[in-house]
Amino acid sequence: MKHKRIIGDFIRQHKDLCRLSALSVLVSIAYVFTADLPEWFPFAEDLFALINALGLAIIANCIFCFFQVYLPERRERECVEPVMSLSIEKILRLIGDPYERIYHQKTGMNLDFDKIPKEEMKTLFDGVNPKGDLGYKAVSSDSKMVSPSTYWVVYQYIEALEKK
Repeated sequence: MKHKRIIGDFIRQHKDLCRLSALSVLVSIAYVFTADLPEWFPFAEDLFALINALGLAIIANCIFCFFQVYLPERRERECVEPVMSLSIEKILRLIGDPYERIYHQKTGMNLDFDKIPKEEMKTLFDGVNPKGDLGYKAVSSDSKMVSPSTYWVVYQYIEALEKK
């Protein structure tokens, strides 16, 4: 069952190559069965032999592509996907809203920004150094990783409150 799925995935990814290979198989079969027929025009046998040789090369290319390209890439993808999904989950957790992070540092509770009570939101920045580092990185306008100071986050907070 797994082998059928692997072959089906290969056929879906390499449609043109598989179509050419199927056509080449038909040409090769026709070449075998029509080898003893007389020529329709001069050099027909040589032309058909050339087309048959090209078809066999395409079939060999398809087999090579399956074993040397597709299967190793598939094995690599199967090994990397679980690690990548875990890493992406960690990255998304770290990118989270800085207000949620500050709230968690002060209260020990994990709440979304929208669920933080307004009374606690007003006191969220009490005792926070406005020029201090919050422990996360952001991308600046010139595409460099920087540690924004707290006052930048407060400014973003004020903008977020105005939008509410």
